[in-house]
Amino acid sequence: MKTVRVESTRLINAPVQTIYEILADFEDAHVAILPRQYFRAIKLLAGGQGAGTVYQLQMVVSGQTYDYEMHVSEPVPGRELLEVSSDGAVRTVMRVEPAGANGDSQVTIISDFTPEPGFMGWLQRLFQPAIVRRIYREELDNLAQYAATH
Repeated sequence: MKTVRVESTRLINAPVQTIYEILADFEDAHVAILPRQYFRAIKLLAGGQGAGTVYQLQMVVSGQTYDYEMHVSEPVPGRELLEVSSDGAVRTVMRVEPAGANGDSQVTIISDFTPEPGFMGWLQRLFQPAIVRRIYREELDNLAQYAATH
């Protein structure tokens, strides 16, 4: 089945290392930037800092509840985190790149997900990209605020 890609990017006034450390900290900082109305019941199972982290996540989108077990790796240490659901249906990349001469960072979140079969999958392909983009914009806003205050 064809996957759906959702992407959101934001320029953040903070160095790459600061942003990456926040994103890689699944014990505290990363959890703090997740929009609470969508992300629920986050439970750390292993690790907690970057590669090797495993956590359970419950996400509620448009009244639908999704449960995931996510496994974290670092394809490009210091620049890129990859989260993959245990069933392989969801893959999310968080990429941090230097941007401009002011020490800013460009942060991009890219998710690929496999919709369910049938009518539900058709609805997911139709509506979820816009919803997930909105969630990621909020997460990136939270990240910018967190980086500015910590």
